[in-house]
Amino acid sequence: MVFASITRLAATPESSPCPAPSSAFASAEAASLEHVEGVRGLPTTASDVDQDQFDWFVENGVAPDTARDLIATFNSGGEIDSMSGAEPVEVRTSEIDGWNVTRAEFQDGSISVSKVQLPGAEEGEATGISVRSVGSCGSTSSGSGWASYYDCAVVGSNGAWLSMEFRASYTRTNANKATIHSVSSPYVHAVGGTAATPTLSIVTATGTKAHAKATTQFNGAPPVGSKTCTLNLYVTGASATTTQNY
Repeated sequence: MVFASITRLAATPESSPCPAPSSAFASAEAASLEHVEGVRGLPTTASDVDQDQFDWFVENGVAPDTARDLIATFNSGGEIDSMSGAEPVEVRTSEIDGWNVTRAEFQDGSISVSKVQLPGAEEGEATGISVRSVGSCGSTSSGSGWASYYDCAVVGSNGAWLSMEFRASYTRTNANKATIHSVSSPYVHAVGGTAATPTLSIVTATGTKAHAKATTQFNGAPPVGSKTCTLNLYVTGASATTTQNY
């Protein structure tokens, strides 16, 4: 696995944004974790949701002890950094199995993983990427220096707690310009609270960095409360990338 880019940032908390599934960055620790009968990363009394969250954390490179601490914090009503609006300390972007994947890591060890589908990318349990929104990513291109992408999935997750998806069609040009033509098929999955079907909008249709986003309101049990969660798609003449605040 080769990371296309790694950005290290200072961790500075911001005011409140927010708190789901795929496994993109498997670590050596994940490979060594024994998934056999009677052996779980959490006590056998743990809920299936907690176990799913633990597995997702470890499969995406979080140390098991850190994963347990993060789950305990969330379950006690505390806020973990990936859901608080804090800045990540490291951001990695890489093409994995036909997806452009961004993994953000925070000071407390929590992470978020978002990605945009590229034409020909496989979807399904075999790749660890199961897309629920309806569509089929394709593309056309021209020798005049442009490429258009149709109905490609954009997915953002923080494990078993919250996941959002939508589809986007866009064009990239070699003049460092991009256009997002349409967004569709919003989807959300929430555990430990409720979330409405995401609202989709195109913030910047054409420019050096076109921008579209999906937004939902996550309503968790007290003291977690209500949080605005956003999944962003950014398109330039060179690439399409994603970010999220949950």
